[in-house]
Amino acid sequence: MGDQDYIEDCAACCNPIHLNMHIDHANNKLELHVDSDDEQIF
Repeated sequence: MGDQDYIEDCAACCNPIHLNMHIDHANNKLELHVDSDDEQIF
């Protein structure tokens, strides 16, 4: 379905989690970036 960007609430603490998924078809890779409002988690 291509790249996706969405926010989902954490099941444990209910804080929002930002998820950004990018599909790199040229290199056959999937990149997933996960972060919150104040820090990057990876």
